[in-house]
Amino acid sequence: MIGWATAVQNVQADRVPEEQRGRVSALTSVMTQIAPVIGIGLAYGVAFSTFLVFLVPVFNPRATPAHSCTPAA
Repeated sequence: MIGWATAVQNVQADRVPEEQRGRVSALTSVMTQIAPVIGIGLAYGVAFSTFLVFLVPVFNPRATPAHSCTPAA
């Protein structure tokens, strides 16, 4: 098993209530199988355009812009 998957399972065992562990574990397993397919499909979809290769990461809502760092005083 991959290291990050083991870490996710350990966190789930500690944080998820016992009655929800089966559902959360199943959802995690399904998403672990589906995510590479979605990633490959997305990469295939933008591979024909260099513009899209650079544009798609810009719309990542979790990304922190480089200019938001405040300089040390």
